[in-house]
Amino acid sequence: MNKSSRISKAPLNIKLGSSILDLFTLVLSTFALYFIILQLIFGLGLGYNQKREAIYNIEEKHQLHLEQGLEYSQYEVIVKQFYVDYGDEIVKKRKELYGDDMTMIHIYNTAVLKLPEKPTATNYKNDLFQYIQNSDGTFDVDKYALKIPGEGYNYDRYMSDLFYSSYSNLSASLKDFDKEYSDLLETTNAYEIYSKFSSFVISFSIFFIVIPLTGKYKNTLFERLFKVGNVNLKDGYIVSSWRIILKPILTYFLPLIGILIGGRNGIVILLMLPIFVNYMLTIFGKDNLEISERIVRCMSCSIVESLIFKNIDEENEFLKTADNQIENKEYLDKLGEVNQIDIHTPNEEPKIK
Repeated sequence: MNKSSRISKAPLNIKLGSSILDLFTLVLSTFALYFIILQLIFGLGLGYNQKREAIYNIEEKHQLHLEQGLEYSQYEVIVKQFYVDYGDEIVKKRKELYGDDMTMIHIYNTAVLKLPEKPTATNYKNDLFQYIQNSDGTFDVDKYALKIPGEGYNYDRYMSDLFYSSYSNLSASLKDFDKEYSDLLETTNAYEIYSKFSSFVISFSIFFIVIPLTGKYKNTLFERLFKVGNVNLKDGYIVSSWRIILKPILTYFLPLIGILIGGRNGIVILLMLPIFVNYMLTIFGKDNLEISERIVRCMSCSIVESLIFKNIDEENEFLKTADNQIENKEYLDKLGEVNQIDIHTPNEEPKIK
């Protein structure tokens, strides 16, 4: 009996359905475990919640929780005060980065108001602000630039966008200038990453390693539900343990752990791409094999419509038993054809009617 005669491929819709449901369950389990681990281990034992509260209080002190779309004056006051509070640090950082000596106000005019560092008669102003001009025709870069008068919806919107862009970056600047704030952020971010990583590894191990390795057909939770098994591509025997472990690692582990740690939209899209491509190749590729199945040389099959064995010894034992059952069936069928023996006719051979 060869592989093709006893192994029936799992229907594509069943294969994809079980795979997507397994992935969805993995994501849900990871999120649930993330909050449990973060609160029970880092929250109760290592003071995560207290540190987050301290971070909030520092940000609240600098009024960093305003939403977008407010009057521009609200952002302007906060940004200007921030530059005053951390003027020395801002000047020092500017010198470290670019090697020039600029005053805090000069930096404010260029970084916040978007005016040029070296104003001339042709570029000393933009649509919203302008440098103060000295009597000799030069421009005073070390005085706050003046607002260009304006009114109306567009003027207010442009002003709000201008100051909000700087306002939204204040928390990143505060991280550079306030060591307590920086340390708290670093610690809590580490707690969150540890929680994400450990919750994902635990969920992944349960759903894609423990459950398959403890099942007869090396199948996941939803593969069991939909009667799907996993066999070696070459001989059709139940897939080897190392193959069933490597398969989900190639399919899900590397992309998803990158998403958890990365977090940015561009990175998420980039890392989701292998999973999407894998599904596309499964649908349109030859034999409907996943990329990981091609690499580790295994395939999904229908448990109901296939004869699945662990190895050749189990197959031979099955065939022997089947042969015996066939011989016994033939013998019993012949017996069923035998009628009663006529014992009333002397000196004659018994006749079978």
